[in-house]
Amino acid sequence: MICFYYFLYRCMKNRIFYLFLIITLVLTACDQKLKNKSALISNIRVDFSEASFENFKRLNVVDTTLLIALAEDVENDLVLGQLDKIIILNDTIYIADTYLKRLLMYDMQGNILGKIGNLGGGPGEFASLSDFCVKKDGSIYIYDSASNKILVYGKESNFLRDYPISFKAEQFQAIKDGFLFGLAPYNQDDMTLGKQIAYTDNEFALLATALEYDKNIDSNYEFFSPMIPVGDDVIYNRVINNNIYILGSKGENKQILHFDFGDYNIVAEDLKDINALLDSDKDYCYIACPPVMIDSMIMGVLNKKGELYTFIYDQKRDEMALNRLADFSCKNINLPITSIGSNFLVSYFNKDIYSSYSQSDELNFELKNKIDQGAFVLCLNKIRGEI
Repeated sequence: MICFYYFLYRCMKNRIFYLFLIITLVLTACDQKLKNKSALISNIRVDFSEASFENFKRLNVVDTTLLIALAEDVENDLVLGQLDKIIILNDTIYIADTYLKRLLMYDMQGNILGKIGNLGGGPGEFASLSDFCVKKDGSIYIYDSASNKILVYGKESNFLRDYPISFKAEQFQAIKDGFLFGLAPYNQDDMTLGKQIAYTDNEFALLATALEYDKNIDSNYEFFSPMIPVGDDVIYNRVINNNIYILGSKGENKQILHFDFGDYNIVAEDLKDINALLDSDKDYCYIACPPVMIDSMIMGVLNKKGELYTFIYDQKRDEMALNRLADFSCKNINLPITSIGSNFLVSYFNKDIYSSYSQSDELNFELKNKIDQGAFVLCLNKIRGEI
């Protein structure tokens, strides 16, 4: 599986740009049919004109920023090589590194509280850490795609039980009455072949599927694109895809946000071989990681010609604002991962992402020293309620 961090690296290195993947919406029943509802479709035009950068500064969406440097415990091998998914709940920070196959817990000062589960084949152990989610009651769920099972831990990180599952997935997310799974495109089972989103009950029995893959998708490629919870809904986007789906509590499509990059849209034919696409020199633009939504604003990262741009789309004004990710500022949006509460955006950086942090007046000496030593820094940006 190609993790998000490595995927971004490849795209930047090979100067790949742009996307286009239109997924057919088909609400198909497995054991129980979903009500066929027409999703609201919104088209978002992305213009890379110079005026867009001025719009980003004018919007000034960030109110205050809390910076948290994550500690490391090298002696006990409690370190992170990359941040693939972050969840903050009940003053506990959960961070997954899918490459090193570890899920670590931190307090709100960045101190390590411990890890959840271990590598292995015994009870409470996993062969892979493909994704994880945390329910509101503090119970933790890990998806082990290598062993095709879900492991469940209590809020004290104690192992409770595991569940075998009958399909392959790329990511999953707990919802009000069960779970949503982003299925891997290489599923061969009659119930899941060609399906993209599965809805299960709390014991992971497949109830229904909502989205199907486009026929051109390269089934040999797997992406880690975390599902982002927003209230009772879930934001879903699979790299590479122009569509962002707002899914309801049973997987129904409530809204589709379609990004139109004009001449930079990827042609469907190129999605048949993702490796060739990533190694090509074509001028594409694409959504680089699943965006977040706070109030009327959608915020995320785009990749254009190998360069990353953060964007803000104001739905009320139908206005797009862009900013180069390389231009460091604590009040800029960098690599959005998730959101917490009603107005906090959670992102991160380290010295590999920003080489210009040492010149910043926003970082004190102690924090710069931690970054120099390789620390990851979480950014909790409070977003203004009304812009």
